Amino acid sequence: MKLRQLTLALSLVGASSIGLVGCGGGSNNYEEIGEVTLSGTAVKGVLSSATVVACLASSSDCSAGSDDVLATTQTGSDGSYRLSLGEITDDSSVAGQPVLVKIFADTDTSHNCDFSACEVSGQNDVTGLELSTLAFVDVPDGDASVSANISALTEIATQSFLETFEVSAVQNSSAFESAQQSASNAVASLLGLDLSVDTSVGTSVVNLFDVQIPQAVPAELGDVTSQDVGDVTIPVSLIQELSVINASFGATVDADTSISDAISEVANLVSTVVGDTADGEDVDSGVITTLTTIVTAVNTEVTTISTDVSAEVDGFEEPQIVDASDVEDNVDNLEVDTDLDDGGDGGTQPSGGSGGSGGSGVQ
Repeated sequence: MKLRQLTLALSLVGASSIGLVGCGGGSNNYEEIGEVTLSGTAVKGVLSSATVVACLASSSDCSAGSDDVLATTQTGSDGSYRLSLGEITDDSSVAGQPVLVKIFADTDTSHNCDFSACEVSGQNDVTGLELSTLAFVDVPDGDASVSANISALTEIATQSFLETFEVSAVQNSSAFESAQQSASNAVASLLGLDLSVDTSVGTSVVNLFDVQIPQAVPAELGDVTSQDVGDVTIPVSLIQELSVINASFGATVDADTSISDAISEVANLVSTVVGDTADGEDVDSGVITTLTTIVTAVNTEVTTISTDVSAEVDGFEEPQIVDASDVEDNVDNLEVDTDLDDGGDGGTQPSGGSGGSGGSGVQ
């Protein structure tokens, strides 16, 4: 992983009912701009009673109990969380910086089953599972709320972001959004996901970090509505497809492989490919072989979940993901945009990735 050197401090004024830790002393000598709150849901199956922490993305230790933690809370029964970073002053260095949000599952965390293997006794244990996402805390004009949804897909995209970009180079929201979109595009291209959507002014590419992913069960997918992010409307069909794919990363769970191990392995493999490609390095053949094996299992799981959903949700179509036979080609043809745009729209989805035969893409 690239070194991410950025020395930052945090001034927090006024603790709320949510515990704040790792404070740097604070100061009341500066004008308070407003309170910044992070909120979202954690879904790999809904994760309730999981620990949520926020750190500066440059942190070397964003783990529960670390001195680098800015604030902490737990997810509710529906997987939602709300995390206050406190009152930000005009001298607080947390404003205008990328923030890493992580969830940690332990023995108190419950997981709603969303893939076939977790129905087997003992294979629904999420203890040790870690998922993350990245958000940008801009200088607020009054109180501000920042959306930061967490899923297996955001974990993969986050690790790819951190393998590709040095946080010290991401100095403003435009650069952050550009880097975030680049990581999302790279993951989508490698996995054969079509994230393009039509808008009134042309075609846009959905950012995986922006999607609030529901649990992949018919009752929830049948009630999905479109999501508006800026000028882009994410259609129901794409939200449903990403939900099924997000659930299917549990496909390699068995008696010897936990949910934590399964998600960690795929995130490490994908981010290694993205990072090596960004650095102009050859990807190790062993990485490609292992990723191909995982994709084979994921495709099978996508079909299994889709069969169940299709029986109850009208109009649902099986998601498209890369065929195992195309993984090596997608690795060879992967393009990773490392040019940060300080004022653009984050770029477009790179070409070169082959999709699978399972679905029809975005409707």
